[in-house]
Amino acid sequence: MRRRVYIAGPITRGDLCHNVNQATDAFVRLAKGGLAPLCPHWSVYSKPARPAGENGVYCTGTANGNDQMSHEDWMGVDLPWVAVADAVLRLPGESSGADCEVAEANRCGVPVFNTVAAVLEWAAWNKAA
Repeated sequence: MRRRVYIAGPITRGDLCHNVNQATDAFVRLAKGGLAPLCPHWSVYSKPARPAGENGVYCTGTANGNDQMSHEDWMGVDLPWVAVADAVLRLPGESSGADCEVAEANRCGVPVFNTVAAVLEWAAWNKAA
C-alpha cells in the first residue's frame, strides 16, 4: 500500500501561482515515486467550475479558495489529514498554516521532510525494512 504524504507549504503568502505549482510538482514526483500525496494547495480552486468548451471546465484559483471558508476552517480540514499521514513534506516559504501542520505532525510523531528527495529516500528505506 502506498504511504500517505501530506504536502505542507505556503499558499496565501508570496506568489500564489508559484506556491501551487511548487506543490503540484511535489505531488507528481511523490505520486510517480509510488507514494500517495495529498495536496491541500488545490483548495485554491474550491469554487464552482464553469464550462470551458467541450469536455472541459474552467475554475479560477484564488488565495482564499472558497469565500465561505476561513483560515480556521481550512486548518480544521487539514490537521486531521496530517495526523494520519505517514510523512509530511514541508515546502519552502513562509506559512503560518504549514507551520501549524508541522507542529501537528511533530505532536503525532509523523516524520517531517524538507525535500521530495528526502521523502523518497525515507519511503525506499521503509519499504526495504
